[in-house]
Amino acid sequence: MRIKYSLLPKLRNLTNKEMDFFLCIAKVQDISGNIYGVHYKYICKKTGMCKQSFYNSLRSLSEKGIIRRRNQIMISSY
Repeated sequence: MRIKYSLLPKLRNLTNKEMDFFLCIAKVQDISGNIYGVHYKYICKKTGMCKQSFYNSLRSLSEKGIIRRRNQIMISSY
């Protein structure tokens, strides 16, 4: 798991669900921070969140600039 030091201040304002989501995707990212082929069901199962919470967290983290989505690929901003 790699998290850029400059991203840490943004992580202070996350909800519990957003933090669970972020930590889950951080574990499956490749060396460049890309996440491929992770289905929402995988994250929901690992974090215990429902489908709507998954999409709420995804949208919120994107709006906060913590992750980026590009053609169904999530990219952790680090």
